[in-house]
Amino acid sequence: MTTPSLESAMTDAERVKGFHRTFVTGVTAVTTLDGVTGEPRGLVVNAFSALSLDPPSIVVCVQKTSASYRHLFARDHLAVNILAADQAEVASRFASK
Repeated sequence: MTTPSLESAMTDAERVKGFHRTFVTGVTAVTTLDGVTGEPRGLVVNAFSALSLDPPSIVVCVQKTSASYRHLFARDHLAVNILAADQAEVASRFASK
């Protein structure tokens, strides 16, 4: 494994900051895979916040009563999918508890 140079690390931090400056709000689907079945699990959130640049980290609030809660917290990674205006069907799939 190679260590990124200081220059590329700074570039990555600037890219992360730039993204958070331009994506003020929108609809996102926070997803992961079920650790047993491999099925996608997730929920729709309308906001997430930057927490750290090193390492790049975000904050997403998930209600404990959400059906996705245990799946998201049982895994060591998740994905934040930024949905376009024409992806209402995707949002609907993940919008129910």
